[in-house]
Amino acid sequence: MRWSQWSHQAAGVAATMGIALGFLQVACAPTGAPAAVTLIDHTTLSILSGEVEVQAGLAPDVWLGAINGQTLTVGDHVRTLANAHALVTYFEGSTTTLSPNTEVVIQRLSQDEAGIQTDISIKVVAGKTWSRVVRLLDATSRFITETPSAVALVRGTEFEVSVSPTGASSFEMGSGEMAVAPLGAPALAVPVVAGETTTAVTGQPPQPPQPAPPPPSGLRITITSPATLYACDPSNRCTGWYAPAPGSPGIVVNQIPRSFYSGPDADPQELVLPEPASQYVMSLNPLGGGGAYHLDVAGLAGGNISTTQTFAGAIPRDARLETGLIVQVDATGRVQVGTIAEPVRAPDPPPGGALIARVQLTPLPPDPALIPTVQTAFARATQTRQARLQTLGNATETPAVRRWVPTPDLPRIQALTIEQARLTPRPQATPQPSPTLQPAALHVLQQAGVDLTQAAGALPGGSIAALVGARELSGVAPPVQTAVHSGKVAT
Repeated sequence: MRWSQWSHQAAGVAATMGIALGFLQVACAPTGAPAAVTLIDHTTLSILSGEVEVQAGLAPDVWLGAINGQTLTVGDHVRTLANAHALVTYFEGSTTTLSPNTEVVIQRLSQDEAGIQTDISIKVVAGKTWSRVVRLLDATSRFITETPSAVALVRGTEFEVSVSPTGASSFEMGSGEMAVAPLGAPALAVPVVAGETTTAVTGQPPQPPQPAPPPPSGLRITITSPATLYACDPSNRCTGWYAPAPGSPGIVVNQIPRSFYSGPDADPQELVLPEPASQYVMSLNPLGGGGAYHLDVAGLAGGNISTTQTFAGAIPRDARLETGLIVQVDATGRVQVGTIAEPVRAPDPPPGGALIARVQLTPLPPDPALIPTVQTAFARATQTRQARLQTLGNATETPAVRRWVPTPDLPRIQALTIEQARLTPRPQATPQPSPTLQPAALHVLQQAGVDLTQAAGALPGGSIAALVGARELSGVAPPVQTAVHSGKVAT
């Protein structure tokens, strides 16, 4: 498949999940100043692909089409239909990715005034989820995932939860640790650490943890400084360093089940994608002043490298580059990696549905009186974490992928020069800009004759979602013009 065809199809998929207008606004000044990023303060739903529905807590048994960027509250149900994927970004930055045919319920969302003590609880009714939980500063903070047969208390970790039609559930740890217990019996909890899995059925204690079997295949993407790495699959699930624009603040995201990213401070950076999809978009952002970098993609089968593709190039200080590749798994299980496309400058923001919570970039509260409390919590967090790891048998934070992914061969990767890389015929990357507004919201604004640029500066995404929701529930268009001019919903 030619890269231009691949890019066109990828753009078609991206068109189904555009970022809600106003929720993430990126504006680079002509001087190259850092981008202005609008941060979210509430738990927010992103539609990655396919059809997603929401049942509001105040309207039981009524399922409506979800709006990309709408705010979720306690009691809300979210479900994905066949071939659909969704992302829930919580107010403190944690995320849960929903696979197709999955339903979750928001059970608790709370925090104290300083934002130190948080309490989040969801229930996975059916299907499969992959969650990334940010580090919890307070020992009493909780992130709980409940299923019909068990409940898991997790702290700063990445994990997968699967619920079968019978209600049986499984929990697999990618990194960090959790405690899994039967419903109503916390004393029977079993600890599960990185690389382990456990199962539970209703009315019985969870099974003793066992080593999780490694995936049969995977991709290891390696990049050397000065660039960061961010990869998205055809379902718009992404893992890596998300920065809305060069020079803007960024965060680590992990939305692809069982994937791993070493972080932007590692050199080289590694991104591991188990059971790879047929194609990936890769986004590169400059570090510092940019410069020469090396990019290597290795196909993995049975823990061994089957094929590799390497690229060498230079990234400017003020531009995001986008590239991609095709992946195939042959009859023998070997992962065949296609030629890395020639990277090109791409419009901002990067693809996918990532959102940044305000607390991720502004960890200290605006009230000066609360700052010492937060700083004390920071200092105490490391000691508390070490004590927890000791109670789990001196567990380490070594990610599960380290047990089956070979270490990159840096001398081989860095031996390729930019001049040599130019000699390889490469498909030309032609990235298409993703739309910034869901079709339903766009229809409402256009009917009201609202200038979209004005709306972007006046309305947060949650307000747009509320406008569309009000229209769907009442059948009468709310005063959209008034809402835009006042910067708030006025229904």
